Amino acid sequence: MGLFIPHAKEMEPTFVDTGYGPDWKYALAAFEKHEGLCHEEAIAACAALLEDGISTQINKQNKDLQRKALVVLGSIISSIKYLGRQGISIRGHTDESGNFSQLLRLRSDYNDDLREFLRRPKSFTSHEIQNEILQLLAHEVLRDIVKDIKKSPYFAVIVDETTDCSKKEQVSICVCYVNDLQPVEDFIGLYETANTTGEVLSSIIQDALLRLSLPLEHLRGQCYDGAANMAGDHKGVQSQILAVQSKALDVHCFAHSLNLSVQESIRSVPIFRDALQLLNDLATVTHGSSK
Repeated sequence: MGLFIPHAKEMEPTFVDTGYGPDWKYALAAFEKHEGLCHEEAIAACAALLEDGISTQINKQNKDLQRKALVVLGSIISSIKYLGRQGISIRGHTDESGNFSQLLRLRSDYNDDLREFLRRPKSFTSHEIQNEILQLLAHEVLRDIVKDIKKSPYFAVIVDETTDCSKKEQVSICVCYVNDLQPVEDFIGLYETANTTGEVLSSIIQDALLRLSLPLEHLRGQCYDGAANMAGDHKGVQSQILAVQSKALDVHCFAHSLNLSVQESIRSVPIFRDALQLLNDLATVTHGSSK
């Protein structure tokens, strides 16, 4: 008690310092006296300690750190969201020179919490954290797209495959539907595949629709190019889908049809044909040369 009541030792040394000796006959009177000022002050001091003690101070500090971390995390997420929305690369040749790091550094000039947080060894700016945030944002966008698709009773799929810069085959899937009497085409993802047979590609399409909870019985159209693996009558993707959903009619992609028409028209004009052939040869040589 003496730690909280400076004069308690002088006022009642028996309860603070010396204790009782052999004479206990005056104990009851001492207790009654102690119930007065010193005991009341001790209770008040104890209550104050419990109210604003060490554990309370630690909790306040933790809450303050959590508040700062929440503000900083919001800045990090919004920065990645901005870069992704604008199609700007997040990382550069080094972490320090990347757009993400430079944007955070710029924003820290006006945010003391962010500036302090970025000085820490672990500041939620690693490659893994960036990729995880991008993944979460992508899932959120995809969920919003699926909500809009489900407002329409029927939909169609537009599918094409291409090879990326790492020589891996990617299947691009878009969904076409009607929203407020307006046709809408939304891209829902790229799916890597090691095989481009009609059976494999149709399985990828059905799996993508299943993952997004888009019922195959609501599928009313298919749109592909004229390749045999896509539009073939026996083993093409359209025949595989028709075997499961007979109402999903196949339509040849108008863009591919236009491209084929333009190619045939150009072949009939020698100067255009030779110029494009020269460009194609130059691209082939450049692509095959060393870096």
